[in-house]
Amino acid sequence: MTAGLGIAVGTANSDAAVTHVGESTGDDAATVIASHATLVQLSPDGTATLGSSGTGRSGFAGFVERVGDPVGLLGPDGRPHPGEDLFAAAVTCLVDEARADDGGTPDERTPIVVTHPTPWNNHTVRALGSALERAGLPPVTLTSEAAACLRWLESTRGAQDDGVVVVYDLGAASLDVTVMRTGTEAGPLGRTLRSEDVTGTQFDHLVTRHVLDDLADKTAGFDPFDPVVVESLTTLRRNCAAAKEALSTDTETVIPVTLPGLETDVRLVRSELEDLVRAPLTTSMELIREALRSADVEPGDVHQVLLTGGGGAIPLVAELVSSELGLTVVAAPNPAHTPALGAAMLAADADTRATAAPAALASGAGPRDGAYSEPVNPVFPSRLHSTRSGSDVRRRVAIIASSAAAIGVLAAGGLSIGTAADPAPSQSTSPSSSVPIAENAVAGSIVTPTGESSPHGSVTVVGGTGGGTMSPAAVAARGAAVGSGVDPTGRALPQSVAAPAAGDAPATAPTVDTQAPGNIPTQPVYTPPPAAGGGTAPAPVQGPSPAEVGAGFGNAAQGLGQGVGAVLNGVGGVVGAVVDPVTGLLIGK
Repeated sequence: MTAGLGIAVGTANSDAAVTHVGESTGDDAATVIASHATLVQLSPDGTATLGSSGTGRSGFAGFVERVGDPVGLLGPDGRPHPGEDLFAAAVTCLVDEARADDGGTPDERTPIVVTHPTPWNNHTVRALGSALERAGLPPVTLTSEAAACLRWLESTRGAQDDGVVVVYDLGAASLDVTVMRTGTEAGPLGRTLRSEDVTGTQFDHLVTRHVLDDLADKTAGFDPFDPVVVESLTTLRRNCAAAKEALSTDTETVIPVTLPGLETDVRLVRSELEDLVRAPLTTSMELIREALRSADVEPGDVHQVLLTGGGGAIPLVAELVSSELGLTVVAAPNPAHTPALGAAMLAADADTRATAAPAALASGAGPRDGAYSEPVNPVFPSRLHSTRSGSDVRRRVAIIASSAAAIGVLAAGGLSIGTAADPAPSQSTSPSSSVPIAENAVAGSIVTPTGESSPHGSVTVVGGTGGGTMSPAAVAARGAAVGSGVDPTGRALPQSVAAPAAGDAPATAPTVDTQAPGNIPTQPVYTPPPAAGGGTAPAPVQGPSPAEVGAGFGNAAQGLGQGVGAVLNGVGGVVGAVVDPVTGLLIGK
């Protein structure tokens, strides 16, 4: 009894594989029971036939690439046929053939898994699911070809640990490279990269041209528009494609050539085929590298490369992957059948557990009701991931360096502005020296211990109340605050700092507050003599004292030091966050 049925409809060929109840897991767990060219023929009554029936009716080909396209393919009757409906007709033909070969099974209860090209988007998958429902098929589960191939790999190599497998699917119409994660969180990493420059159809064309070049002296004068010549060339191309497939296992083959007035054979050896396809296959190695970069996976993290599709059987593909990339290569005996075999195993898994399909199915669609979600792409924890995290570190360091430079500029600008706002005192026109006058910063009056305003001639210094001794720094700070006669070192200036000229009023003696111990005598404030010839004496010149200048420079330096210190702490925090202190490797966030 059939346990599961897998269907894979490809651009060139379509396969059906089955698994049976009681089969052990292994290479023979699934068997291909039907394989046909992907050519759908419709009879006048609407009955579909898959492959060449020999009736001479023209069929539909190339409809796999037209699934989801609103413009259908025109049939002989002039009516358009949507690509998804033709795809569903091919699936129906394969299911009917499987039932006929297995005594009526699979039946309505048999799980069926149908694969689709891995790069398909949600819209395309939903369109196919709706077409399968309209065709009246039993419940069908859709999954990607890459997920089905990964299931086949598990059946032949055992359960895969957490790692990375690259699925290299070289088909007739395209080359699809998918990076898949294995293990408990199996699924695609990054996006599937597709190339239409490296295809099996291109290889067929290269072989056909090679044969025609060998017969160039015998085919001169052929009319390429002659229907007979066109039909002969179509047959020749088909023979060249068969020869290409034969050289995957044989070392030489013979290509029959039948043209108007010419019938001969052309011998082709494997080395000649490899010379023809080496250039495009070499470029496909770069597609693998690009897929790894897109998935943020290093080549050293890849466990193996799984070759699928008809082109995966070409020995040169495995040779190039192994030699140029240094990776292990795995392939089925016939890589073209791998998707169908894996789909049958997935169907058997669902039948055995009577639950949802395994993790590999998570990358495909749900039931055919159209419920389909994009695959979740987990990030593979590579120990060599330094590209993205390295760029983040460089960006952070650049931001921090710019911030440090901005802080330095602002600090320097602030110092310049503070100096300009408090310029050095101008020289007095009086021949006598002058002493700076301490004024209240707001009212411009001299402050007494009681907070009252005091005349210029008598200045009282606010005494300390915490003891009779003050450090030089405290004295300098207090002198800067109240304008007392204290030099920058904290020493009291002499009581008389200038000798008055003859006739000048004597300087007022210093006044000392004796109410509290430790008070410091204030210095007299010099009053300039009257101007010569009468009039008012010029106002005393006021400016910053040496203590004020020193305190200003000290504050600016302290602020700049704190800013630079904060920046360095920030740099240390960022570097510490991204550098492993044991290994020294970058740890990206």
